[in-house]
Amino acid sequence: MSPRDRPTRGEGEGVGSTDDVEEVDAEVLYAEFLRWEAAGRPGAISHEEVTRFLLGQSASEDRNEDAEAAEAAAISAKMDEWEAAGRPGAKSHEEVMAEILGDAGEP
Repeated sequence: MSPRDRPTRGEGEGVGSTDDVEEVDAEVLYAEFLRWEAAGRPGAISHEEVTRFLLGQSASEDRNEDAEAAEAAAISAKMDEWEAAGRPGAKSHEEVMAEILGDAGEP
């Protein structure tokens, strides 16, 4: 007997207990799920969208994070270029400390 042929709540004499009703309901729901999945899951939303929803974030926050990530990547690329060029303009630790501490840094 298919789930659709079985009686559900309030139908006929075939249901003998609450467990039987729950089993029938579960089978009907599972059959509906399989049809939905076979149809390509229409109306489904992505994991990222669900996470955003649950955390109370908006899509614009994601765009801001994307912009920040792009900016960080650009800065990192510039740093790599600077290092590859031999760090032009870089000062030694001693030079920087002398600028910061001035005469106070000398013994």
